[in-house]
Amino acid sequence: MRRRALPLAVSLSAIRRPVKTGVPGADRRSLSIAVHASLTASCPFDFRQVWNPDSMEPSPVTFFLHLPKTAGTTFRSHVATSLHRDEALMLYQGRDGGLASRAAACRRVAGLSARRKSRLRVVFGHLVFAEMSRAFPDRPSRFVTFLREPVAHAASRYFFGVKTLKTLNRFRSGKFSGELLRDGSVVPMETWLRENPRHHDYMFRYLYSHLFEVRHVDVTPDEASFERLREALREFHLVGLVGHEDDELYLYHELGIRRFLGRKNVGRPKPPLRPEQREAILETHDWDLRLWEFAQELHGELVERPEYAAGVAEIRRRRDAVGPLQRRWHETSASLNRAVDRSTQAVAFALSRLLRRAR
Repeated sequence: MRRRALPLAVSLSAIRRPVKTGVPGADRRSLSIAVHASLTASCPFDFRQVWNPDSMEPSPVTFFLHLPKTAGTTFRSHVATSLHRDEALMLYQGRDGGLASRAAACRRVAGLSARRKSRLRVVFGHLVFAEMSRAFPDRPSRFVTFLREPVAHAASRYFFGVKTLKTLNRFRSGKFSGELLRDGSVVPMETWLRENPRHHDYMFRYLYSHLFEVRHVDVTPDEASFERLREALREFHLVGLVGHEDDELYLYHELGIRRFLGRKNVGRPKPPLRPEQREAILETHDWDLRLWEFAQELHGELVERPEYAAGVAEIRRRRDAVGPLQRRWHETSASLNRAVDRSTQAVAFALSRLLRRAR
């Protein structure tokens, strides 16, 4: 039986070269627009979400600078579930072949194949640095990060360190363990903060060192560096605030996230801070507090944009339309993806250690 012809048949040769349609100046762009209009009119799906002939510019690469303890695990799960493996690159210490330094992470990005670079949509992790955008000279770059209220952020970092020491046995031979342990006991939060200057103004130092080529321990917060950081953050596509769900939804809209999961890596409720603990955090995070105030100013400008409200509304509508069975399937597939990733990372890390020992 002969196959029935499609209602709209366009040969590849016709797309590659100008078509004689009787209309002066007709070329493949006008033909593309006609094809798009025909598909959009005859199909219930919105092809504008996939391809728009009016936008011939290359798509941007999103660099998500994930500060520790700023709810990035939930976003990472959404990216891993919704995007193809070639569209997302996760950069974390100890992951992805055993990345251990800024130079190793930058080499990892620069060494990607041309095909992978053309398909990549988001670079995400603790090891994301501004200079990585140089690896994509033909594509625009946009930077994203989330900040957290400084008192809650400092307390979360301390309690996370204590938890990992007691349960996961991590950092036992690292610098963090030496700061938290003394004579086999965990030091109080106020002592830990006052005796370890590298944890003072942690968000400020972290952002500054990742945006400018300087080590975390060499960052000295002052008026000049604060102004430089403010100017850099003004150029960000999004400076979100932890606890504002709409900021996450807007980012999902920008990246085309279509599978929605629950919250990930949510810790148990922390005990209320004692007055001396809160006082120690406020004393050692003065620049973080100023940075937080500035982030709130940027956030106020962000929510006034009409595209912000439209994007959030669309994602809410899509999320609310997902049924319980479909959501359960998304959760299951995300768990399987994480299990495969952990196995792959463990093998890669073991091989990298063997190679280092062989040298």
